[in-house]
Amino acid sequence: MKFYLLFLFLSSAYSYELIKIQSVSRSGQTFVTRHGKKDGVILGKRGTFTSDNVSVVARAITVSRDFTQWEVQNQIIDTPFEKGDFITYYDAKEYLWTLTPENLKRKYIKKYIHENKNYIGLHSSLSRGLSQSVTGSEATDSERGSILFELFYERDFSRYISGAIGFRYEREVINVPEASLITTRAMGLADLRFYFPKLQSFFDSKAFLGIGVGYGDSGTSTSVQIISGKVSLLPALKGGLVIPMRKRFDFVVEVGLDSLQSLELDAQGKKIESTSSNFKYGGGIKYSF
Repeated sequence: MKFYLLFLFLSSAYSYELIKIQSVSRSGQTFVTRHGKKDGVILGKRGTFTSDNVSVVARAITVSRDFTQWEVQNQIIDTPFEKGDFITYYDAKEYLWTLTPENLKRKYIKKYIHENKNYIGLHSSLSRGLSQSVTGSEATDSERGSILFELFYERDFSRYISGAIGFRYEREVINVPEASLITTRAMGLADLRFYFPKLQSFFDSKAFLGIGVGYGDSGTSTSVQIISGKVSLLPALKGGLVIPMRKRFDFVVEVGLDSLQSLELDAQGKKIESTSSNFKYGGGIKYSF
């Protein structure tokens, strides 16, 4: 029984053939494949061709030794393929709604086989303050905004999960009724990112969610003194969209929420602890290698 099932599986697997579209006519009703008489194709032969999400029946109208011109057997729809596409050919006359050749194709076509990659990313964002509290100080109305730059090295762990380490430099301006403060931060970062399947209807882009932490130096200057100390970022929540631009370059749109805790010392050694939350939005470029 086991051998019989194995035979059925192998027979099904090898009844599908991967072929490449050489050209598509302007009318959209015919296409050419590198697949001819030497492969058993004869004039008038019909076959089923399927891609990711569509299956059509076509008839061979011109056959040479190495090439065949096929005509779609439905005058209402055009050829759903493009030059250079790899499609699955099945020697049958029915549509393959109940068969799954694409599951087989994914094992062999490189574009479906995930390869763990490395990335370098450069992001720039604007940030707006949502809330802030300072130990030993009364709550006052303030406006906070900052600009920040992040440099990341990212590596895939799998098709949908990656990890990243990086560096952030941030300059924040805090306006209070009595004065204007400038805070600068330099932090090391670590992220874990989760990617969703490609959005084929939107430029093959990928949505993602991420969570990260950071730690580094903080310094705040006023008109009368400079205080400095350490700052931690825990957690940093983010989400966004990665949009392919060129072969190795992606454009990244990102929004996020940061929770910052800092401990600084003034000139007299007095500790100043503060907690703040910020909303950030921005974009960047990601290069894969």
